[in-house]
Amino acid sequence: MEVSKLGHGPQARVTIRQVAELAGVSIATVSRVVNGHPDVSGATRETVQRVLRERGYTTSGRPRPTPTGLVGVTMPVVHPGYSAEILSGAAEALYEHDMRVVLCPTRHSHARELSLLDGLVQGETDGAIIVLPEESSAELQALAGQGLRFVIVDPRTDVAEGLPVVCAAHSSGATQATRHLLELGHRRIGAIAGPAGWMATEERLRGHHADCIAMVADASNASYNNPAGCGSQYYPATQSDFSTWNLTTQWYAQNIGNAVASTHFVIDTSRNSDGPNNMQKYANPPYNQPASDISVLASGNWCNPPASGLGLRPTANTGVPLLDAYLWVKTPGQSDGQCDAAGGVRAWDYSLYTQPGWPVAASAQALFDPLWGTDDPAAGAWFSAQALQLAQLASPALPRA
Repeated sequence: MEVSKLGHGPQARVTIRQVAELAGVSIATVSRVVNGHPDVSGATRETVQRVLRERGYTTSGRPRPTPTGLVGVTMPVVHPGYSAEILSGAAEALYEHDMRVVLCPTRHSHARELSLLDGLVQGETDGAIIVLPEESSAELQALAGQGLRFVIVDPRTDVAEGLPVVCAAHSSGATQATRHLLELGHRRIGAIAGPAGWMATEERLRGHHADCIAMVADASNASYNNPAGCGSQYYPATQSDFSTWNLTTQWYAQNIGNAVASTHFVIDTSRNSDGPNNMQKYANPPYNQPASDISVLASGNWCNPPASGLGLRPTANTGVPLLDAYLWVKTPGQSDGQCDAAGGVRAWDYSLYTQPGWPVAASAQALFDPLWGTDDPAAGAWFSAQALQLAQLASPALPRA
């Protein structure tokens, strides 16, 4: 964040941390105000701007200072099996150009990383290598807009097009490693994929898609013509419990047999940012729905699913050998149809839970969707409530206008 002192003569440069302390807000909030993001309340924005004015500072740009010969490297921790290798490679490459590394450990703190990058923006180094950034895509775009030259290494989530990124071959690497262990005769194989939601984690697990297709297409395999039986991050693993994710890799190791992944495929990411809905929650208060109704809700989970968000943007550049594209097969906001009891995809005991305005007559209840609290639009029609929710829960987040 470019914040410079008004006046003449040498002055101590204000930091984003100092502004945050004086305004009584977080560093991230100051960053959003400085970069003009709209998601800050009017009162908070005025407080931050008042501190900037009272301290005699301005957020106007200024020419970059004389080159320093330094490049900042931000990373959570210096781990010998990962970050130390990146740091060593960067140092060697910079040495060839008579430049040096400035190490900036972030300790997985978003506020600390913003503070460190603030110094780099203001000229402490000539550029930055940002490893596993804590910042969102919008924050990284703002950094680029302020003139900071940087490269992202292994982003945690998807980043905007145009930002320079270097990634490891997570998906193909995971597939090759699994194949190698299988060829050695191993069948109980664990996978430390990474924290749920990280791009690296998801790419490592995408190797399973190719294996599933191979098994389903192999007439000698027990999963022949049964794609629903394939393992995933949801089965036998539990998506929310990272300690169980190795169960899926073990499942493939034990069941793939002689199937060989060679079929090209695409993935529909139009509603998959959060995975399947947990219909079991409707068995708990205040809904208290019976097990039979929960079973019907779970089987109809595909129909206008609530609590879903847009997933990865459509692209043919997947970085995965057999994965040809990510697609949004459904137009965001396009209704699947009238998801109701009459269609067999909803079930609800209205004597256990209802809301003012919900139907009372059995004939009307049969055409009502209790998960959305409305009669769903016809198939292909615009479903505004769903469109809004898909946008709000999108992962990666949609860029703001």
